[in-house]
Amino acid sequence: MIRAALLLAVTATAVSYPVNRVRETGARVRGRESGPPLAFFEAFNSRGMGTSGPCSTTAPTGARGETLTFTRASSATCTKTASGGLATTGIADGDLVVLSSNVARVEYDSAGTLGLLVEAARTNSCTQSEAINSAAWNNGFSGAAAPTLNGANAGVSPDGATTAEDYTFPATSAAQLSFRYSAVVVTTAIPWTGSVYVEGVSTGGTTDLCIDSATVKTCTPCVVPVVGSWSRCVLTVTAAVGNTLLYIGNQSAYNGGTARNSVRAYVWGAQLEAGAYATSYIPTTTIAVARAAERAIFTLPAAVSTTTGSHAASLIVPWASANAVLFYPITYGANASPIYGLNDVRTYDSTTQVIRATTWTALTQKRMWSSYTGSTQSINDGTGTTTGAFDGAMPVTTSLEMCSQGAVGWCDGIISRVCADSDPARCR
Repeated sequence: MIRAALLLAVTATAVSYPVNRVRETGARVRGRESGPPLAFFEAFNSRGMGTSGPCSTTAPTGARGETLTFTRASSATCTKTASGGLATTGIADGDLVVLSSNVARVEYDSAGTLGLLVEAARTNSCTQSEAINSAAWNNGFSGAAAPTLNGANAGVSPDGATTAEDYTFPATSAAQLSFRYSAVVVTTAIPWTGSVYVEGVSTGGTTDLCIDSATVKTCTPCVVPVVGSWSRCVLTVTAAVGNTLLYIGNQSAYNGGTARNSVRAYVWGAQLEAGAYATSYIPTTTIAVARAAERAIFTLPAAVSTTTGSHAASLIVPWASANAVLFYPITYGANASPIYGLNDVRTYDSTTQVIRATTWTALTQKRMWSSYTGSTQSINDGTGTTTGAFDGAMPVTTSLEMCSQGAVGWCDGIISRVCADSDPARCR
């Protein structure tokens, strides 16, 4: 169902918030100079206004201090990696921080700007995710020796604790195996994604991450970086069913016959979740653990009703265009979507819509913006512009919801550089 949308902007007569304030300079927000003039509304801009650093427990705000109402009924992990919060390589010891319920997760996007991670609910069904040496895990081996546990809780893990296991996986030739595995009963035949963090103890190497479901074994190479840097290996299978096994180690017999050299690695943070891509890590012990869905809503300084304006947002997601994922980069009010996507990008006024076909590449940031006047609205996805008719009026709103709309959909990504203004040229 297509919903009416609000393209947030402001005119001198439409709001009580003075338009000339968007032209002021030199304002301070949390000790930062604002620099160039701000648009009517900005959040998570490139100057860091309204944020207090990655994974901070201080609630973020808009650039002028606008209130963000953020809810999540569980704890969640936040990633401080400077190359991007969704990064799967270059993760340092201590980069993962567990934040308590209702604490927003501010992470770097791929351009180095602090943005807001918003995710739907997910469950890690792999128990003892940080105890790969426990009874919840077993050895699998054939033609080669079993993996050797050199030490439990021997290495500093991505969360800064010393909880990573030190394993040596012996070399394997085409028909040989040496790995650790955990079993999960999967009752719904949908895509499932497995992931695990690895780091070289002294040198790097390559091993395998595999999922075995209904006797079908699917593998991907898992590159083990040199000591001091973690990588998160990720694998998705299209339809896991029944008893499903997550494997980590040298699996030449399952990976198509590719031989593996012996590799010694710290192993930590295993996850198996229903979905076509990996989301943020969810720690488990003896039972599966769920991370609750998140909602993020800004309260604006005034209601808006206008016939000209623009808005924009940058978004980086862990999924690709092949995934039919519904997301709301920015949403105004309870039932409106000015930028909306289902393997395309759309913008709406109260009666008409403009649709631009687009592609989404996992972990590649995209910036989207639209503008509208009394007769024309347009949308740009960074590669080109599509235009269409504009009915000349937008509904009134006093709130902005980012990356989610209740139980309807989430972007499962990091949104940043959100902008809204009465000048169609200001938000680009």
